Amino acid sequence: VLYFLPPMGDGSLLPSDRPYVVPCAYDSSEGLVVGGAGPQCVRLFSQLYEYPVPTVQHNAMLLFIAIVGFTILNIVVLQRGTDSKEAALLAGMEVSAVCVRKPAGPQGARPPSWRSSNLEGKDIILWCDVMEVSNLLAPTAGSNFKPFVEVRLTDCDHKRAPESLAAPPAASTKTRAVEGAVKLDFRECLFLPTKFNKATFVQIVLLDASESTSGVIVGAASMPLHQALRFNKKDYNEQTLKFSVVGDGARVGAGRASVHVVFRSLDNEDVPRLRRRVEKELDDRRYQLRFHEHELDALTTVQEAGGIQGLPDINA
Repeated sequence: VLYFLPPMGDGSLLPSDRPYVVPCAYDSSEGLVVGGAGPQCVRLFSQLYEYPVPTVQHNAMLLFIAIVGFTILNIVVLQRGTDSKEAALLAGMEVSAVCVRKPAGPQGARPPSWRSSNLEGKDIILWCDVMEVSNLLAPTAGSNFKPFVEVRLTDCDHKRAPESLAAPPAASTKTRAVEGAVKLDFRECLFLPTKFNKATFVQIVLLDASESTSGVIVGAASMPLHQALRFNKKDYNEQTLKFSVVGDGARVGAGRASVHVVFRSLDNEDVPRLRRRVEKELDDRRYQLRFHEHELDALTTVQEAGGIQGLPDINA
């Protein structure tokens, strides 16, 4: 590193092949004296930051030995049970201990690189927060539009294979049905257990639950599963997907509508921990609600009893 830093050692522009190794300066009663035949020091920035070369070499060797020793300890002891094919999703990217190439097929052809993954076949849980659907047409008088959103996992894109919308999905779950409006506020969490596969697509389907249509699809949007789980410096992926018209979806404005969703990924062992966290938050909210209810009851009792001098009227 010393060879690529800017020249700070002796104040000149790289006069030698070792600009940071200079004679050590010694302090005497008459000022600083630089001995030409004295010991050599590594100087950074100024004489306040100079270190004897043997000391720097000794410390660097100790650091190197410590790093090698910790690496051996981590491999032999701490990670002795780690499988070379084990992988995890970190910030939406696949991280594994060893990059293992997939074996060749019967004809000697290897699978495409986008399918080569150590996560293939791993059990995960797709966590999809359906926030809202916007830009629908305003319902007209007498219309009976009751939309809801269904999240599906399929093996193809509905744009390339429209018939996939009629086929049963590998996994699916849906929100509640709401009254038709220009903007639909769902804010629901949906969970889909599945096996990770880069060939899987996530379909967001808008359906009509009114009695006249009985769950007909009016709009759909989709994206690959591995893109839905691609996070950028966050633990989630927030997307706004535009619907494409399906069937008579033009009557509700599905062609211009979009859905706001948030994707996350969970391992099976994360579910109990998430459930405990949610239960704790609910208990805290219940405690706060009971506290404020008792506080309101006490203030109401005091007010009905005639109040206390100087106590403001809470109904004022």
